Amino acid sequence: CFYIFNVMRFIDHHCVYCHGPSVEAPGTLQLKRTRGDDKALLTERKDLQAPYIEFIVRHGLRAMPAFVPSDLTDAQLKTLAQYLAH
Repeated sequence: CFYIFNVMRFIDHHCVYCHGPSVEAPGTLQLKRTRGDDKALLTERKDLQAPYIEFIVRHGLRAMPAFVPSDLTDAQLKTLAQYLAH
């Protein structure tokens, strides 16, 4: 079985509820409140570096849960971090 990791599918399934563009997304609201409008939506940020994203996703931060290797492999995490760091 050959599996290709789909970053957008992962984001839609695991991240969008808290970090999507919705006015009810708690992660987006928290980032807007603490970092400003321009840093609220993760997929539009230009200031995030891949190693930082990898650390936060792997270990969690405040209300955000950690994604352990059985949820997201190291290779998948690296792909996700590179996508968000664009």
